[in-house]
Amino acid sequence: MTALDHRLIDLLVCPICKGPLKMQRDAEGQPQALTCAADRLAFPIRDGIPIMLPEEARRLGVVDEIVAAGVKRLTSIDRIQDYLVTHHHLNTEY
Repeated sequence: MTALDHRLIDLLVCPICKGPLKMQRDAEGQPQALTCAADRLAFPIRDGIPIMLPEEARRLGVVDEIVAAGVKRLTSIDRIQDYLVTHHHLNTEY
């Protein structure tokens, strides 16, 4: 995989809302996508090139959103539930 120029990446914004993007990496630390938390989208990185076309983006799932929000470690079920409730992914009314 080609190395990304992080100076260039820092200049990119979401093509839809013009908001900031965060780098999403795989388990080996390789860049996989640029994520927009506001639009809940991930723009893929292929061969070191960010694909910033809205039709190429995928919807972020709950786990992706937790990672994109910068939550490093959620060590207990209570902390995970608190995060999901706070970010409206879990309805506590039964």
